[in-house]
Amino acid sequence: MYFTWYFEGIVQYDVMLIINELVAKKVLIYEYINDKFSNIYFQNKEKIYLPSIKKSEKLNGTHSQNMKLLNTLPFVLIRWNNLYNLEERKLLLLLQKNS
Repeated sequence: MYFTWYFEGIVQYDVMLIINELVAKKVLIYEYINDKFSNIYFQNKEKIYLPSIKKSEKLNGTHSQNMKLLNTLPFVLIRWNNLYNLEERKLLLLLQKNS
């Protein structure tokens, strides 16, 4: 179920916490995520607009932007082999599963 409070509360804080932790561990950088998100299009060539990722306590985005970000982020991060066994990746997948 897609509850507004989930994507405008829990997801905003938890996803940003995960991203900040990966940046702190020097596994990832904000610019990489923003660059990948700026080049994502759906099959019908529709551009998706996601909030810019920068060091913050929570994501700056609407319910639908945060939902798209949560569903897209694992695909953006899949190329990083060193993320596979990290707890942050597992938490991200749990958040996605519960959405």
